[in-house]
Amino acid sequence: MSCSGDAVEWASAHWRESKAAPGVRYKTVKMTLARRRDLTSRVRTMLNKARFHAASGEAEEQMEASLLAVDTDRMLLDWGLLEVEGLRIDGAAASVRSLIDAGPEELCREIAEQIRRDCQLTEQERKN
Repeated sequence: MSCSGDAVEWASAHWRESKAAPGVRYKTVKMTLARRRDLTSRVRTMLNKARFHAASGEAEEQMEASLLAVDTDRMLLDWGLLEVEGLRIDGAAASVRSLIDAGPEELCREIAEQIRRDCQLTEQERKN
């Protein structure tokens, strides 16, 4: 937040420079009360399923847990990534959708992890 005269200025999103792909920057949402509620409700079921599958020692259950982790990253990108600049995929400027569908996995993981950190979900929120 910044203050200009009597009004407080709030930007609801912010840009970051990628570490995984130098020259690429991305814009993500900032956490708000409404966004926290929306995100918490979206991830609750996915995280519970992932924990259930991860607790099993069976290979098939471990594979399902890995798939749910990827689905969670994808959901975070859909939810919190607004724009990407400085990246071309197959000759066209990258969009959020093209990054998720055909972009570099390392960049997707970096952005998903940044969104997680920005959200700062508490352990109790993760359990619920």
